[in-house]
Amino acid sequence: MHEAWPVNLFNADFMVFKLFGAFNLIMGVFVVFNLIMHFVDYIVFEVYAIRLWS
Repeated sequence: MHEAWPVNLFNADFMVFKLFGAFNLIMGVFVVFNLIMHFVDYIVFEVYAIRLWS
């Protein structure tokens, strides 16, 4: 029983690390998506404004 304790602790830490990694990945994808949407919105707005003014 005393031998299995570090293995269980390592597994628990690994699960937390995996969850944190997944959360980090999702947040990174969200940030990149947000930047791309801002870029697309800016381009669409510029094109629309140019067409509107010309």
